[in-house]
Amino acid sequence: MFVVVISESKFINRYKESLEGLSLDFSNVISPQELSPASSDIFNNYLLKRADVVVIITPKDQFNFYISKVCKTFYETRKVITLINNSNNKDVFASIGVLDVIDFNCYAKETLYKFLEKGAI
Repeated sequence: MFVVVISESKFINRYKESLEGLSLDFSNVISPQELSPASSDIFNNYLLKRADVVVIITPKDQFNFYISKVCKTFYETRKVITLINNSNNKDVFASIGVLDVIDFNCYAKETLYKFLEKGAI
């Protein structure tokens, strides 16, 4: 499986352990700046055309949505996984066929509920 990650290095470093736990090759990392309309990097276009999965991890839902849509429509990527920073945007991503989202707000709530259920708090 060929995976391309679109993210800034600080986010890759933050989530590196979790990403490595997936046993996928994450050696192909593209920074958001390299995907700006002003940049037409042939190598990055090649990576995205070849990708089975694109993982988008940036702090901006608008950028994540735009790149998700480009990957789904232009590159015809089968699987796009993206970070959403606002839980209310989940339906917006679903409208373009991106059903696999990483919602840290939702995860934090679920974790808190688990602690409450166990009586740990």
